[in-house]
Amino acid sequence: MGIGIGCPWVWVSVPWGDALLHWGIQRTAVALATSPWRFTVHGDFCRACLDGSAPVQQTLFNGGGLMVLVMTQVRVLAAALCLLNAGAAGATVLKEPPASPDRHGRYMFLMFGLQTEILGPDSYNPMYQKRYETTALARAFSERGYTVISEMRPRNTPEESYSGKVTAQVRHLMAQGVKPENIVVAGHSKGAVMALIAAGMLSDARLKFVVMAGCALPSTTRIANVNPRQLYMGFIEKYAPQARGHMLSIYDKEDSEFQSCHEYSQVASELKFTEKMVDSGSMPGKGHAAFYSPDPRWLDTVMGWLKD
Repeated sequence: MGIGIGCPWVWVSVPWGDALLHWGIQRTAVALATSPWRFTVHGDFCRACLDGSAPVQQTLFNGGGLMVLVMTQVRVLAAALCLLNAGAAGATVLKEPPASPDRHGRYMFLMFGLQTEILGPDSYNPMYQKRYETTALARAFSERGYTVISEMRPRNTPEESYSGKVTAQVRHLMAQGVKPENIVVAGHSKGAVMALIAAGMLSDARLKFVVMAGCALPSTTRIANVNPRQLYMGFIEKYAPQARGHMLSIYDKEDSEFQSCHEYSQVASELKFTEKMVDSGSMPGKGHAAFYSPDPRWLDTVMGWLKD
């Protein structure tokens, strides 16, 4: 037994009996939250229904027989469906792609910055005086309809080898029938550099890439014993000519180390490239940490671009 969701319709299969007798918005939400039923969230259902922009139709079935038909605009029920994470293809965080993915699901490979290799998840950065909220970031994209694939990398993980791993995982999803248009490769800082590399490795015009503060400025020549600018320019030469797909570059205006990816986009002539600068209210020079938490000032920009 399961629940399949597709905006603007909601189909709910329930057994005959108490579920029908106690049909009601709040009771149904509670029943769904405590039931063992499996469900799958498709497309933009959560966002559309939670903000009230789409109607919801509930149809109850018992076997093949129609029992009840209710037309309404129920945000409580939508919230219950969207916030139930266990087993939901559109609301899950995994360390690796599922062996048998939902072909109708949306998937995001989310790669974090160098700090997580050194200090681990949800670690505090004394320079920025801010915690890198990796758990909350993954959950934020999960709650917006994506199955998020994200893991903590070992210290000193080579960018190209890890990008190769993600490339193989993306190809696995596509081989299993997931639409390339429903796959996003996203990253911040070092993770964003790996997204740039993956765009060249995959070279698929249907995929999406989100680069959050990943392109080093000429002055960014030393961070943790590496030269980000030198690496960035080398990766441009090696991978940008083959890059395909849709890419969003986004950075904070107060980031003093990583900003525009225009040099990459100039070489990646086949890439459909969009760039956004955001103002998160960061202190001067501290904008790189704007992406340490799911701040709506940048998150809404990313989600709007993905929707378009």
